Amino acid sequence: MKSTQRSANRYRSASWERVCTASTRVPADFGRHLRDIARPLQIAYQRLMSSYDGHPAGIECRMEDRESWAFVLPDASGSKAWRIQQFGLDGFIGHLCFDSLNEAIEEMLRMRYCVTDPG
Repeated sequence: MKSTQRSANRYRSASWERVCTASTRVPADFGRHLRDIARPLQIAYQRLMSSYDGHPAGIECRMEDRESWAFVLPDASGSKAWRIQQFGLDGFIGHLCFDSLNEAIEEMLRMRYCVTDPG
């Protein structure tokens, strides 16, 4: 009998991958400390990526403690492939460009835009 339950994909941020690799080459306590620091970003990354099947382009996220939003979209200027566009109640704040969607998503989360707020 086939299972109809969909298995959850595991999405790992580049910083989580680096920390996991580095923690094997340092004392155990320090490795645990590194993972503890990186874990909140990894959890946010996994949550966002798995909610949108690894492609959360165009999904607005806001800061928890501030009325400021950001989303990732293809960069129309052509300087890089992807852009984080930031905006607040008074309009656009700024943008940053990246080579990959994953880099842009990770940086958006690092900037504390972690609360999914579509629409």
